[in-house]
Amino acid sequence: MSKILITGNGFDLFHHLPTKYHHFISIMQTIEKYEFTKDLDFENLFGKHFKDKYPVDYDSIINNYNTVNFKFSHKKIKLIELVI
Repeated sequence: MSKILITGNGFDLFHHLPTKYHHFISIMQTIEKYEFTKDLDFENLFGKHFKDKYPVDYDSIINNYNTVNFKFSHKKIKLIELVI
């Protein structure tokens, strides 16, 4: 099976993906601050710290992706909390 490795060329940022380090930290702040007991949609996870701190990035994601279909498992988010 062929594999493709894309590193450091801005491909992710060109496609408005939230892959910067500060994006990660912002999402982790949301995860740490709130107790999620059910699966989350995009707004639940990105509409708090991320939206306030990075409104241009938030709008880019909203305008380029169908975020209505984004679902995040609260069980997997709990696993992230346990690992960190």
